[in-house]
Amino acid sequence: MVGCSKEELKIGYLAHWGSLIPPLQNTAYADEILKAEYESLTAIGTNGEIAPLVAKSWTVSDDRLEYTFNIDNTKKFSDGTLLNAFDVKRSWEKGLSLSPIIASSGLKDALSFTEGFDDFSRTGILSGVIAKNDHQLIVRLKTPYRLFLSFLSGSRYAIYRIGKDGEYLGTGKYRINEIDHDNLRLEPRQPNRSTPAIVIKYVKTEKKSTEEQLHAIESGYVDVIQHASGIHRQQCSDSKTVRCLVGSAQTHVNLFLNVTKKSILHSPKARQALQYIIGKHFEESLLPSRFSLTFKKSLQSFLELSPGHLNDNEFGNIWNKGKEFIEYLQVESKKSPLVVQGTIGGDWLVDILSKYNIKTSSDSNTMSWNQLRTDGLTQKVKVDIAMLAVSVGDSDPDGIYHFIGKQGGLSSPFFCDGSIEDKFIYGKSLLHREEIDSHYREISKDLLTNVPYVHLGFLHRLDLYNHKRVSITAHTGKRTTNVLETFQLNL
Repeated sequence: MVGCSKEELKIGYLAHWGSLIPPLQNTAYADEILKAEYESLTAIGTNGEIAPLVAKSWTVSDDRLEYTFNIDNTKKFSDGTLLNAFDVKRSWEKGLSLSPIIASSGLKDALSFTEGFDDFSRTGILSGVIAKNDHQLIVRLKTPYRLFLSFLSGSRYAIYRIGKDGEYLGTGKYRINEIDHDNLRLEPRQPNRSTPAIVIKYVKTEKKSTEEQLHAIESGYVDVIQHASGIHRQQCSDSKTVRCLVGSAQTHVNLFLNVTKKSILHSPKARQALQYIIGKHFEESLLPSRFSLTFKKSLQSFLELSPGHLNDNEFGNIWNKGKEFIEYLQVESKKSPLVVQGTIGGDWLVDILSKYNIKTSSDSNTMSWNQLRTDGLTQKVKVDIAMLAVSVGDSDPDGIYHFIGKQGGLSSPFFCDGSIEDKFIYGKSLLHREEIDSHYREISKDLLTNVPYVHLGFLHRLDLYNHKRVSITAHTGKRTTNVLETFQLNL
């Protein structure tokens, strides 16, 4: 156990954060941590609006193809050197040159729309990103992109310099120090009583049970568990120490389907049959009971009040078509049994499929979610159905491009064949809600017809905290809310 003083905020995560190199960030945990040391051009404000950060201000051309950013040259890296516009260009180009940990580079969400991106693998230069001088950066896009400024707020787009010893240096309030593989210490660059040091811990549990999570806080091991893995409401209410903070929907829970020719699910008929069967039999009760507070079943990719959500009749007309292809899937599965991985709560999916005489492999449910991301989705290991949770911003329907778009940061050829890419690209340019709703309803229909994944529902953000040690600030509950802004010590 790492020793901590009473004036240190101790934050725990139930899974490891992975890489802490900004452009290689591939977990929500790392996104939280990295924002302590690294800053991006923009930030998401307390009301969800785009706010200045490294960029003091910006202007956008009438055709929305050129952004001019005025850079804050007063910001200093942790080695004392001043930030300039060239650092922004250098950071993005360096990030794109690194080999991604998962199937795709997380920078592609935004930078794939800049001029010169198509030639980057050959030139190593983004010609559409121009540092005019120290304080002015110009970015030219190939097509208008409604969420461009929003994506630039992510930690993958953070600005950094590489120090003499190869370390990545940022301009944020903290310096990240690795104590060991499972523990970090965030030291404030300007220590004072209102900015305490923060200790980040990987809280290892056997089952991620309510009891294990409550014990980690009640024992004083951590003050906060962010992205808690479900919790029994009554047990949390009974605790004298722990309180629950439930926020908005932040995570899609999907069964991603292998659309490549290596799988029998290459056929849309097989995928439509799966979608029908799962939609008919999947219930929230199949998941561990600890998810009852945070999980909501939804077979559609867009939230109920979001543009793109279909009414029941529209959804049912498409979903019911899968019934006629069940026999086709039965025959094909006998030739090549389906490999199912990652299902939370046991073999419920295997059990559902067996009721329809759809064969599954004995190799099913042998991989962790981390293995699925690094080996399954990159097709190093054969997988046909992969249950994964993906965290994206849902304030705009284009948020799902992050995992289903051809250039999405979490995308993979495993489940993304680019069949509706043109519709996504066009959708990014729309500005009026009526246009957006109409267009993304068509995308909803395409997703239900092509079935790159079966959407099971949404997980809401859940944080547990020791109310005797910490208080909640005003900034709570959203996917983009940083844990460092959510909780403060009761000093």
